[in-house]
Amino acid sequence: MSARAAGVAAVLALSALLVSGSASAKPPYVKDFALIAHGITRAQAAGRIDGSEASDYRAAAAGAATVLPKLPSSRYRNLAAVVHQVAAFWKGFDSPRGRTLFDMLAFNTKWFASHWD
Repeated sequence: MSARAAGVAAVLALSALLVSGSASAKPPYVKDFALIAHGITRAQAAGRIDGSEASDYRAAAAGAATVLPKLPSSRYRNLAAVVHQVAAFWKGFDSPRGRTLFDMLAFNTKWFASHWD
């Protein structure tokens, strides 16, 4: 095998490794949804939200989790940013803050599911 052929084979092997490695990676929003779920459970256990609120918040997060992977380009990025913002408050979910955050998430999920940004 010539040096050129060996170089091409090495580049192709490296490319195959990179492609297969990225294909198995989890989407970045998976961690955000885990934080949201943990925050809801934590807030309910601490008595900062009741069972009804926790159920509403979980429904809003589940709706976003269903819609997000189906969205194209900029709508995906915008909704993923909203999910990330909600996840950033996971330690502080309480009744007024949670209502604001999860209503915002539900509105944005509905909006980006059917409208361009």
